[in-house]
Amino acid sequence: MLWLARIAVAVLGVSSSVSSVDLSKCWATTGNPPTLPNANEAIVNTDYRGLYVSLNKNQAQLEPYYTPAVLPSTAPPTSSILFATSILNDAAGPQAQLNRQRLLRFIVSHQINALSFYDLYSVLADRKLTGAMQTFMTQARQCGVTSISAIGGSQVEFASIGTYMSNSTLAQAHKFDMLLTKIEYWNAGSGYSVDSFALLLKNIRSGSVSKSLINLPIASYLGWFIDPNGKISGEQAIANVFIPLLDRVYLHSYYGTDPSQAYGYTTTRLTVVQNA
Repeated sequence: MLWLARIAVAVLGVSSSVSSVDLSKCWATTGNPPTLPNANEAIVNTDYRGLYVSLNKNQAQLEPYYTPAVLPSTAPPTSSILFATSILNDAAGPQAQLNRQRLLRFIVSHQINALSFYDLYSVLADRKLTGAMQTFMTQARQCGVTSISAIGGSQVEFASIGTYMSNSTLAQAHKFDMLLTKIEYWNAGSGYSVDSFALLLKNIRSGSVSKSLINLPIASYLGWFIDPNGKISGEQAIANVFIPLLDRVYLHSYYGTDPSQAYGYTTTRLTVVQNA
């Protein structure tokens, strides 16, 4: 079944029933957020709520809504968390653990039940960072997260994810539940065309990238149904090439500062996806 959503606000609501979660283990890690209503109750029957998380050990990325104790002097004067090195790399000091705790508290207080991990290629190449990522995955699941997606932007990156998933001793909590593409084929210079994007999806489906990925659902973040190479014309014709290969679609729907306009901004593309 194809699920349609957007990065920040769902453009087509899809409900999912979330199994009961014992949050007592979550509080052991994060402490009890004092402003969270029903803090000791499980999250049940919530909509799909996702969050992208950057794990790149070399890239300092600021995201809104978090407040760490220490920020670099170059940080903007807004509530932000530095998460990259500071979430996984405990060698950076106690700030790493503090940031993990605050991120988990944010996840619970906003009833987020799905995470998508960016920048896995560098993390999976580092044994220590991989272990730290797995610890965070366990903690996130204890805090109500039921789905963790692995983001990839090339066949090499998905092969790396496949190698990780092929480990027969990998604990269930440390396995990825879904794959998510980070390929903006509609942008000239992305390195992908409509056809090569579809070919990558077919290679993942067939197991030629990695047999360990065959049974994982595939999601894609999509912007526009255009072919910068000009080989395929018409939104519907372009969507028909790869939409049938996907299980879930996230449509780009950034529309100024008024989220009430987001649905109208995506209506045409939603129809295209539904007809593919």
